[in-house]
Amino acid sequence: MNWYGRPDFRFHSYVKQSEAETDTGFEFGKRDSRRLIAWGGGYQNKAEPQRLWFYDLSANPDPWTNSYDVVNPDVDGDGRADVRHPPIWEYGTRRNNLGFGRFVSPDLANTVRYTAINLLFTPSPIYRAELTPPEMPDEIELRLNVDSGAEAAAVERVLKPALVQNRVAVLNPFAKFSTVVDRETLQGDLRDVYDCFFVIDAEDICSPEFGDTTGEPLFRYNLQDLREDAANAPDNKYVLPSYLFNDDADPTGGLLGIAYDDSETGTQSFVYSFTSPNLAGLYGLTDTTVHEIGHHMSLSHPHDGYDSERDLSYGASGPFLYVNSGDQSASIMSYIDLTFTFGQFNLDSQYRYLTAAYLNNTGAILDIARYEGKMPKVAPTAIKADDLFAQAKAEYAKMNYFQAAKLGDQAYRMVLNEVQANGVEIEGYKWYENLEGLSVNGKAEPRVVNNHLPYQGAVIFPEETPFQRALRLSR
Repeated sequence: MNWYGRPDFRFHSYVKQSEAETDTGFEFGKRDSRRLIAWGGGYQNKAEPQRLWFYDLSANPDPWTNSYDVVNPDVDGDGRADVRHPPIWEYGTRRNNLGFGRFVSPDLANTVRYTAINLLFTPSPIYRAELTPPEMPDEIELRLNVDSGAEAAAVERVLKPALVQNRVAVLNPFAKFSTVVDRETLQGDLRDVYDCFFVIDAEDICSPEFGDTTGEPLFRYNLQDLREDAANAPDNKYVLPSYLFNDDADPTGGLLGIAYDDSETGTQSFVYSFTSPNLAGLYGLTDTTVHEIGHHMSLSHPHDGYDSERDLSYGASGPFLYVNSGDQSASIMSYIDLTFTFGQFNLDSQYRYLTAAYLNNTGAILDIARYEGKMPKVAPTAIKADDLFAQAKAEYAKMNYFQAAKLGDQAYRMVLNEVQANGVEIEGYKWYENLEGLSVNGKAEPRVVNNHLPYQGAVIFPEETPFQRALRLSR
């Protein structure tokens, strides 16, 4: 959109004030830092999908991408000159201006490619949507382990478990969801490994050279806890391990949560959420937990991702600072705190991922059956499943992604049941049975980086940069 130059043009930007943080009721839409130049991707129940996102070149100020600052070359302080897309009227202006020598069309093309297509419409998954290949879970249990300081706010004030389950369940509507809440006091060994994660009084808890934010002591502690929880779970139930820290001190510095991988294979592992007195009145645990479980189920932020043609990972920093505009969309995966559910773009992506997961894992199961010499008995069912996958492909091509995933689920279950009925053992991958911690003794590890600058190949970005955290907490 570009209204600049029309006779009725007014300088403008947009606001969204219809939603409040679930636990605190705080309305982030009333903050000046949430002024918008773009929006879209909202999900409307029982309505046709509206896959729209507008981007207004003639709107400003836009604090979320700092495009109004046309002088400062490095607004996020990462030591790299930023690429920001200035308001339309700044193009071709004076030499000390961000718009000097710039052309609208290339900038707009970059927004279309690197923000709209790569991060909103067709983002790459960050983790496996199938969770436990090749046997995907029939049930998913949200294990919410709430660890509270002795003088912390009452858990009921900062967490609504039923809402967490209701909001997350849409990411896999073909599995049965349940929720278990375990409450513990944040003390003893747990308090020590928690404080070590934030390097608080490091000389007393973990020596400075070992006090690092990879969280290995906390990871090891929770790994043992998960093994005990999962030992009693049926094979077809996936225990999704979430650790929610309701502290009565202020160690977090604004960190709300993080979704970890196992640091060996890139498989999703633990979900962490944090709240403490310095966040009182702003954030509880409900929305953060939904956001982090969204990562665990495979969704990324709308401000960092991957370009497949260039094999390039990038985030909102340096030459790609402008992709922070992706946060200006209806998604709890955004940092802008204006929507607290998953949007249409999230659901489209997740159902695409699931469709592919059902197809790939059906093939893997058939390979196992072939190795066991069972294909003559399984072949008729495989042919029927192939027909269902052909239908799924047709629905996928028509952008009916939920229906495609539903057909994929039916085909997958048909083959899985037939293969198991013929005596073939199919077992899902359980990452926590294969690790002792984060140390890997020379084995290959996923590439983890500590900033959002572009990298060749796939990498795991940090949950947020200091600049993004300051922006999220800004007025």
